[in-house]
Amino acid sequence: MRRWPLLLGLVVLGWPPAACARVVAIAGADRAATFTDVSNGAVAQVALPGRARTVAVAPDGSRAWFGVGARVVPVDLASRQAGAPIRVGGRVTALAVSSDGARVYAARPGGIAVIGTSEVIHVDGTPRALAISRGGTRLAALSGPRIVVVDLERARVVRRVRLRASALAYSPRGALWVLAGRRLVALGGGVVQLGRGYGGGLAIGTLAYIRVVLAMRIPEAEQLRGLARGRVGPRSD
Repeated sequence: MRRWPLLLGLVVLGWPPAACARVVAIAGADRAATFTDVSNGAVAQVALPGRARTVAVAPDGSRAWFGVGARVVPVDLASRQAGAPIRVGGRVTALAVSSDGARVYAARPGGIAVIGTSEVIHVDGTPRALAISRGGTRLAALSGPRIVVVDLERARVVRRVRLRASALAYSPRGALWVLAGRRLVALGGGVVQLGRGYGGGLAIGTLAYIRVVLAMRIPEAEQLRGLARGRVGPRSD
């Protein structure tokens, strides 16, 4: 069985544990969280205290978190009920959830807040994208013209790389990939030349029989299949 990398932009997918449904959670332009059940086309909305700018979903599909101003609002995906907003001390620019769903990280000016605690990982500038390694030991962020890597066990920055990028994601094997212009770049070494027409977010997963690209043109998609196994495809350089 061949497995293809899944690259996503614009939306985040979650699967509620109480039903055999696939739900797309969308941070839209209005004061509501929108959920679409792709198995039957049903659409539901949950009122939010403001306009949501970013969203993250728990790996088990049980809950989503929305960044609304300087607050993070949790939403139960089974009941479609919003919880009490959590203040993080600044405008939320990105969200990420650990692989076990135990911790949620919110980027805001000057740092990354750990939801439900008073802990803040200090980062220069305003992080605008976050990614967590599958093992949960590393958190990567885009901040200004740099990629910042945080050791989550010590809650400190351990690496800074100067590279202008628009998105980043960890592969299942732990390699950190960033979308930098017309290239996908692995910080440990490796480049895939993409050509024109790329933008938005980046995620790498392994779903059987599926190869999906949103808001991107990828005539070179065959190159990307090795990302799921932690290596670059045959035409990379």
